[in-house]
Amino acid sequence: MSFDVRSEEFHVIKLPCNNSGPGGILASYEGRLACVTGNAADDGTILWTLMDAEKHEWSRRYFPIPIPYYDRSVETVFNFIGITDAGEFVYVPNRFRKLYYVLYYDPKRNKFHRVEFKGIADDESRLKHGLVNSRLYNIPAVMNHIESLRSF
Repeated sequence: MSFDVRSEEFHVIKLPCNNSGPGGILASYEGRLACVTGNAADDGTILWTLMDAEKHEWSRRYFPIPIPYYDRSVETVFNFIGITDAGEFVYVPNRFRKLYYVLYYDPKRNKFHRVEFKGIADDESRLKHGLVNSRLYNIPAVMNHIESLRSF
């Protein structure tokens, strides 16, 4: 949806990502509305950027991500969750494992880095809190969260 301040009317913006794969995610990229989808066949990411809301014109860019959506070393599938203000794509594990890290991919430089969170579910922490045989649940990851009273 878009809202025209002058006419005070709402308009529907047609999304291109409905036809380009499952689960398009809306995000802001370089100050524009973007729709991001994955391409599990070749581990790529498709970025649609809205160029003209009135004409429903979108630009399509494909990024062959150098990291697989499935990391065999930790038996984890990574899901795209958003884009940072710096333009990096963010991927998080879809399941909580002993090793938990977030991947950041910079499409302009074609480089990625990861941030590892230690002590969340390692053996020592689980033993200390009596969770040795307990099931590990997911940790929701939220992009650009700003806490307010309405968040709850």
